[in-house]
Amino acid sequence: MDFVYKCGHAGHVTEMPAEKQHLADAYVKRAEQRDCSDCTQELQEYGFRPISQGRLIPLQGSEKQIAWAEKIRKEFLDEAHRNFKKSLAAGVNTAEEIERAKEATIIAFNQQNQAKWWIDNRGRRVSIFDEEYRKAQEVLVANENS
Repeated sequence: MDFVYKCGHAGHVTEMPAEKQHLADAYVKRAEQRDCSDCTQELQEYGFRPISQGRLIPLQGSEKQIAWAEKIRKEFLDEAHRNFKKSLAAGVNTAEEIERAKEATIIAFNQQNQAKWWIDNRGRRVSIFDEEYRKAQEVLVANENS
């Protein structure tokens, strides 16, 4: 039985005998409400909780727009993660600064909750969030100093 995880990736469950089919059906129902294990692992590596655990706000739009936009948003996260790793490796930022940068990135990304916006801006660079990111950094630093 084929299904689609919340992140948009395909999943498969082997058909079961009729008397146990309810187990497969229950698994599929739960799986459709969460990200696949690959997406969960990648996002946790970045220091972000998976999308379906509520760290990034849910997007608004049609079901197809949301599925597409969540993939696009993940590409932005991938770019941000690469930038964090380069910055840390080059000694430009400390691990503490990177953690704050991750939080600021989530805050900046959460300023855009329309799937259409993500779709319209696909292929652009993460730098389109520079203003929101700067504001989020200011707030986080101010909160740390309070």
